[in-house]
Amino acid sequence: MCLGLFSISTAVYAQRSNNRLDIVSLQLKWKHQFQFAGYYAAQKQGYYRQAGLNVQFLEPPTDKPTSDVVTFGGADFGVGGSDLITLYARGRPLVALAAIYQESPLVLLARRDSNITTLADLRNKKLAIEEYSGEIFAMLQKQNIQSYNLNLAPHSLSASNLLSGEVDGISAYETTETFEVQPFIDNIIQFSPKDYDIHSYGDILYTTSNIVRDRPQLVRRFLEASLKGWEYAYQNHQEMVDYIYQMYPNRLSYDALKFEAERSLPLLKPNADTIIGQMDRQRWQEIVEVYQQTNILRQEVDLDSFLYDQNSLQRYYHYFLILLSLASLFILIRAVKAIRPL
Repeated sequence: MCLGLFSISTAVYAQRSNNRLDIVSLQLKWKHQFQFAGYYAAQKQGYYRQAGLNVQFLEPPTDKPTSDVVTFGGADFGVGGSDLITLYARGRPLVALAAIYQESPLVLLARRDSNITTLADLRNKKLAIEEYSGEIFAMLQKQNIQSYNLNLAPHSLSASNLLSGEVDGISAYETTETFEVQPFIDNIIQFSPKDYDIHSYGDILYTTSNIVRDRPQLVRRFLEASLKGWEYAYQNHQEMVDYIYQMYPNRLSYDALKFEAERSLPLLKPNADTIIGQMDRQRWQEIVEVYQQTNILRQEVDLDSFLYDQNSLQRYYHYFLILLSLASLFILIRAVKAIRPL
């Protein structure tokens, strides 16, 4: 392992000294805001550059799911929800690298004046539910509300269509859209999957199995630098609010960013022992079982290929480097013998 780490450090140093950085792209699941503060921090603090990376952040396209962008090579890495596991089960070559939110911020907001006080009242109501909302559907199906019981409408990607009365309910992040509805909060009811014993990860950092296989050191460098950035953002969230507001002043108000940061912190690290980005296999198995019980997922799932195992890659490269060293030694011995005077 030490040999592997040494070779990685040497490679990174060589890249930086020659001023050549690996260009990689991160497909965000939404527009610029505190939700991605750790990645901005990794760039701001130079963690990516120190890892030999030049990282580009991509906002979501309007014509396709962000998962399609990553799957088909439009970006090297992406951010998605726990229901990435359903895409993987259907054949997408996706690999989960880290869970940024240890508890998903995804909730469903509905209007009380639409005669909604319980989940059962959502039947036949007009709802706008966006991509990566598997836990919302799981929550509804746990209450025997099937998709055919819903009148689904396009999501405005804000709370605007909910506030205007165009729809009766929307999927939302409790870190962002709940800020938008604050002036009308008395008319808003919030349904959270957590309250129905559905505990999902949020904002999964992922890539494809092809990239893990073909560029394992790049994956490791990007992951380590990103998680270092997230730790910095957590410890210095006010600084990152200021930075994001300065970098993207036309996105959200300062108060909205501050609200988002304050609501995000307990989701990033629910307790002092939490390591940002950590994932637990048993937790993933429970997510799979919830999706299976609610018929969102019908296939069996092999988590071994879906969950990134850095240790196995390090062992692989450790053995690879040993074999490479032995091969080099063998070639050197042959060369010495060939030029030795007769």
